[in-house]
Amino acid sequence: MALGMLYLAKAGESLNWPMGVRWLGALGFFVVGLAIELTAIISFRKAKTTINPLTPNDSSQLVAHGIYRLSRNPMYVGMVCQLLAMSWYLAAPITLLGLPVFIWLINECQIKPEEAALKERFGEHFHQYQARVRRWL
Repeated sequence: MALGMLYLAKAGESLNWPMGVRWLGALGFFVVGLAIELTAIISFRKAKTTINPLTPNDSSQLVAHGIYRLSRNPMYVGMVCQLLAMSWYLAAPITLLGLPVFIWLINECQIKPEEAALKERFGEHFHQYQARVRRWL
């Protein structure tokens, strides 16, 4: 998605923002995204379960504490923040189109299969977690 956003930036109009504004805003969004991701990874490590999204069947327990009380997918929320950082740095509004595309792709190709595997593995406990915590925010 980041490469697609770079391509869009070259094809579209850019805002005439000073480089300092571009760097500062991008750094802010990037750091927020990284903090969210690291907080999520720490929660998984404390629970001694896999962080690999490609192997949800290897999960030893459902992580529903810490940042996972606010979002079922904080790592992906962090990635969206980092894409937003890139869009801010590029200062090309058209690059914002990458965000809903990324969210749609992650929902369809990653989150829905993960959720199916977690439902299979954790049953009613996962169903209750889904009812209590939103997918994104």
